[in-house]
Amino acid sequence: MYSTIIRLFIILGIALAVCEATYVQCLQRVPIFTCAKMSCPDVGWAITHDHYPCDCFKIEKVLGKNRKWYKIDLPNGNHGYVTHDHCSSNGNVSQFAEEYQYYLDRPFQSNLSDQTFLNCTHPWFGSGCQYLLEINEDEFVRDSFEMTLTDNIFQQTCYVLLECGRSGSSICLDWREICNGRTDCLNDGIDEIGCFNLEINECNRNDYRCHNGLCIPKIFLEMKFVEAQCFDGSDKIIKNNHLLEANYRPHLFEYQEYVCRPDEGQFTCGDGQCVEDFGQCENNRHLALTQSISIQGNLFYPCWIVMICLSKIMNKIENVTCDQLMQSSEIIEEFKNCTFPLEFPVTPVLFGHVRFLYDLKQIDNINTTLALKPDYVCYDEQLCDFLTPTFPYKNLSCRYGNETSFDLNVELTTWKSVIDSVKPYFIGCITQRYQNISSHYSSLYHCKNSSKYISKYRILDGTPDCFLKDDERAFELSCLLNQTLRFQCPDEKQCHSPIIQEK
Repeated sequence: MYSTIIRLFIILGIALAVCEATYVQCLQRVPIFTCAKMSCPDVGWAITHDHYPCDCFKIEKVLGKNRKWYKIDLPNGNHGYVTHDHCSSNGNVSQFAEEYQYYLDRPFQSNLSDQTFLNCTHPWFGSGCQYLLEINEDEFVRDSFEMTLTDNIFQQTCYVLLECGRSGSSICLDWREICNGRTDCLNDGIDEIGCFNLEINECNRNDYRCHNGLCIPKIFLEMKFVEAQCFDGSDKIIKNNHLLEANYRPHLFEYQEYVCRPDEGQFTCGDGQCVEDFGQCENNRHLALTQSISIQGNLFYPCWIVMICLSKIMNKIENVTCDQLMQSSEIIEEFKNCTFPLEFPVTPVLFGHVRFLYDLKQIDNINTTLALKPDYVCYDEQLCDFLTPTFPYKNLSCRYGNETSFDLNVELTTWKSVIDSVKPYFIGCITQRYQNISSHYSSLYHCKNSSKYISKYRILDGTPDCFLKDDERAFELSCLLNQTLRFQCPDEKQCHSPIIQEK
């Protein structure tokens, strides 16, 4: 049934190019014309906020611009035309598709039983089978997705139901970034509020628990040629190892619905690809992340320019290369007047709270082919209580760079390599301060020397979640869990999470 709805939905969406609405509503009193031209005589006036049935529209070229004319049905049985200037279409295509499918399943119970549906022969479609579109539906959708991959400018889709505060306007919140275990919104981490409920969630005996805590019916694990139902694809791993045949065909929107797992790189490219922080997305979404973290903020311009170049976040600013900028004696001289320690970037570099501080540097003594490492790393101590801070800075706790895995003898050449060096140090931090968490939750594992709790389903899943990595060494506990899909290798005491089979 659902595949039929999807196909009908696609066809109806294509038809909108000609048949856009099921009705038209005008926001003010406008004339109704007998044809789709201003020179045509009018037959009356549209009543404000009334709904006029509409099955198509026409496009008129006026001084090089398009004017849309809606063809509407009038109460007297005639039809007329109104422009889109003060009228708009409000058709509900998805509802119509569902109602039509219900009609096909139960023709005598549907409220559409007294309406006429023409059984069009493919590739004809429309209310009277009057339109022809010779195109493969699967190819049409796949081609549209491929266009986004090859476009040099990333076209992002934003989740607008949360007012997410991110640095700059170059990147917005993607729906996949909600409850992904890391803070993306700087306004109190609103994208992670309430997400611990997924960590403590248990599924009933007839359900399979996805790695992210959601539940799906176990029957999907037994069905061949059925795409992954978990957003993170963790059920697909089980299917690949036990049931799926070589000619398994993923469904049309599989990659558009995919949510990254912790073991894959947690930055979502928005199209199914997952990369590490500041890794490269094929669709260039990583460039939006780079731009967002590179904003000038309240930094003095020379301070911002020099730090952008020395940190290797970007190698070009306003179409001028860093090599050219760093040769400017004026910029280098003014850099000495910056306020130190200098916080750069002006926003957190990781997890919504980790920040970098730099001492004054003599540019002549710096190897500009390497990425400049921070002198201090600051963080929210309440989120990382397993760390002992060295000194306070404003409302943050800080440690020296060499105390947070920045070895003076290790040369780093990219901004990503700087982030990769410090990230393991803070992977054990929590994202939200716990509210009334107790040991009564049998589904939770308490990380050693830390206030962090994780789901026992994360034990031995190949990805350390605790600072001491004890969740990946809990050998005896891993086999005592009532998780039937865990497996044990020969001559081993531990029982691995099924998600590790893919590795």
